[in-house]
Amino acid sequence: MNIVSTTPAVARTAAALDAPTPASIDTAQAIHQAATLLLPFLEQGKPVTTAALRTAITTSFGGSDAQGFWVWKDAYEALEVAQVLFLRRFGQAILSRSTTPQATLAMITRIADLFPTHTRRSDESQAMQQLSTPLPLAFVTS
Repeated sequence: MNIVSTTPAVARTAAALDAPTPASIDTAQAIHQAATLLLPFLEQGKPVTTAALRTAITTSFGGSDAQGFWVWKDAYEALEVAQVLFLRRFGQAILSRSTTPQATLAMITRIADLFPTHTRRSDESQAMQQLSTPLPLAFVTS
């Protein structure tokens, strides 16, 4: 009698078939999810390391950049969304506690300094000069 059993390799292959593919990812939703994973860092005043950013974005996209699930532009957008979520939650408090625009700028600069700099850019972003506006500069120009 032949008994068919599933080997671990077959089980892993079958599980991988159920895994998301880069093409099936909702990029906007994954970026928002990564931003919500990064938000506690801001709320606690802790720096977001590149490793923490990579973990949040890989978790949200269901795979790594090496696997083609996301690019660093997506990760940087998640950082920016986290800043927006933070400011939506605490922006009024920051403005009400600041006695001068310079004090507000100092607080916003401290928030921006918690994030890693955008050091990885695609050739396309470089060629088209698609660079993000730093949070303190956005405040000054608003």
